[in-house]
Amino acid sequence: MRGFDAEAIKNSRIDENQILKPTKSMVIGSRDLPLSVQELILSQIRALVYSGQTVNSGIEHMLSRIGALKKKKKEITFLLESSVVVSDILSAMGISKASVALVRAGESSGKLKEALDSAL
Repeated sequence: MRGFDAEAIKNSRIDENQILKPTKSMVIGSRDLPLSVQELILSQIRALVYSGQTVNSGIEHMLSRIGALKKKKKEITFLLESSVVVSDILSAMGISKASVALVRAGESSGKLKEALDSAL
């Protein structure tokens, strides 16, 4: 139990295996998309926002190009047609909760560009 306080683990209500071997869902920022794919999506959306292009058309293009998103195409297309905010679409794509929260804050404050910068 190197690096862990044995007494704290013993007295904890958390299963010892979870303390020593965290699951994927316990890792901050993890979702079902690899981080490299999340970074790619966020950087492409950031480029769309900075260029003044519509985010919806860019996301539609990404759905056909990024293999990890193909299985979610139907759900994301429905969200695009429902005129939801970008943060909801990012969440449906599997982007980390931290990045989605940053984008949501940027949408609320009118500082989406800055929020996307921070999310990357």
